[in-house]
Amino acid sequence: MQHFINERRQISGPSEIQLRQLTDEEREDFEERAAIMEYDGGLERALAETLAWQRIVAGRVPLAG
Repeated sequence: MQHFINERRQISGPSEIQLRQLTDEEREDFEERAAIMEYDGGLERALAETLAWQRIVAGRVPLAG
């Protein structure tokens, strides 16, 4: 029988460089989403910020090329 170890990977939220690339509206949305996930969802801050960042970036409309 295999035994699995429940390992916690270190997660770091988005970098300051990434956050500086957000518009003011995106930054406000990011902060709100991360706070909700952290406080209401019980997630660790870094994970909440990472998930919020991913939602903001995924929601961007691609530029026409």
